[in-house]
Amino acid sequence: MWGSVVGDGRPQELPPVVSPEEKRATIRRVRLGHLSLADVSEELRADRDVVLEAVKQEGLSLEFASEELRADKEIVIQGVKKQGCSLKYADKGLRGDRDFMMEAVKHYGLALEYASHDLQADKEVVIEAVKEDAAAFKHACDKLRADKKLVMEAMKQNGAALKHASDELRADKEVVVEAVKQNGLAIEFASHQLREDKSVVIEAVKQNCQALQLASDRLRNDRDIVLEKVKQIGLYLPRVSDTLRNDRDIMLEAVKHDGLDLERASTHLRRDKCIVLEAVKQNGLALQHAGHPLRDDKQIVWEAVKQNGLAIRFAGFLVQADKDLLLLATRSCKATDV
Repeated sequence: MWGSVVGDGRPQELPPVVSPEEKRATIRRVRLGHLSLADVSEELRADRDVVLEAVKQEGLSLEFASEELRADKEIVIQGVKKQGCSLKYADKGLRGDRDFMMEAVKHYGLALEYASHDLQADKEVVIEAVKEDAAAFKHACDKLRADKKLVMEAMKQNGAALKHASDELRADKEVVVEAVKQNGLAIEFASHQLREDKSVVIEAVKQNCQALQLASDRLRNDRDIVLEKVKQIGLYLPRVSDTLRNDRDIMLEAVKHDGLDLERASTHLRRDKCIVLEAVKQNGLALQHAGHPLRDDKQIVWEAVKQNGLAIRFAGFLVQADKDLLLLATRSCKATDV
């Protein structure tokens, strides 16, 4: 298409015009994933509607948008929502825009990497970024990563951010306890001394029993810490030491999680009515592991049969003929079949 005449008398060529039909067809193909922004004309790459649809489908399409549209906040945010790292293709002028970056880090915490130095030192922006992704804390300025008040707030949002706190604060018990209360596995990033601290490890294990594997070798076998883990997941050890088999508190917590762990208790504790009662309430078949005197205890047998009618097979001779128990066993079995 030719327009006005240039200075030397030659006609000036005008940029091609995109027809409404071509635009609609392009948007439809982009939406269906049949066309990439990289494969369309420059004119379509400068069309706001086309680019907006493209970044909604694939955030990294922002790379092929016109320079002007790579500075369009709505388009860039849509790209970030789809693929956070698309922010690297945005106009650099947006990196210092506080409102824009605040919105970006809410969707993609690691966007903090692309923020201006001023915003990497902005406490509110950093906290929002850490809330979305703990790893974002590594992009905060050194001063903030050593700011105890700010780090304490960051730990409340995401304990794993402890990894990127200053060495001094990773050795600060108050900071580390705050971190492990939010994420027990954050104990991995605490100083060696605090990983040896029993009270810190207990807090970590309370939040996540797997944190025990990150504690020091000495504390992994500590009775109180093991008890905290048993409270969460039961008797997790494949082999149980005689010490644990004879520990009433540990075995009581164990059978609450799995009644059949009664088998792993010491002979003495398998005659403990309280422990056996908890075991059969959790799994009636645990009655088979109870001490013989308790198999004739009607209260225990009743709870076992109520939980599983088949437990009547393990009742003692004195109560097996009890009509009430036999009726309960029948009802319990029918209920299980249903």
